[in-house]
Amino acid sequence: MKALKIVITGGPGSGKTSICDFLNQKHFRTYSEGARRLIELGEVPPIAATSNDIATNFGAKVLQTRISHYQDSCNYELCFFDRGIPDGLAFSYFLKKQADQLLIDAINNLRYDQVFILTPWRKIYSQDIIRQESYETAESIYKNCVKAYSDSGYSILEVPHLSVAERASFILNNLHLG
Repeated sequence: MKALKIVITGGPGSGKTSICDFLNQKHFRTYSEGARRLIELGEVPPIAATSNDIATNFGAKVLQTRISHYQDSCNYELCFFDRGIPDGLAFSYFLKKQADQLLIDAINNLRYDQVFILTPWRKIYSQDIIRQESYETAESIYKNCVKAYSDSGYSILEVPHLSVAERASFILNNLHLG
């Protein structure tokens, strides 16, 4: 049995986590955003980092989390990821850093079946203790997500601005199950 791996990506505050939480409540296997958890544990995110070493270490930890999630997902028929491995490339683009070889190898070797992207949506965007980016920064990160997934060889399906339940239904109705 082949496990279907579905990424939900986009800029900060576009609704990814809400959709994944909704899908999880409907008993789908989901994997949370590793970066948010690291920040909750006190790690300094690359956007706020004062040195390249801090940014590089954070990125490496996030990548390891995403690789672990990917490997675990092989045990399930259908899985949804709140961001995927190519999101690391998007943040490299955003930070104007060269992606390291481990990230490139992971992008090339650990492939997802489908990618859905959420566009910036000012109506639902909010900052919090973890999400400190401005809306304009979120828009820029979104554009880098589009570029990173396209550069990584993925087709991307844009999810319309709807309620969380309707967005989840859109994703489920547009899965390529064959």
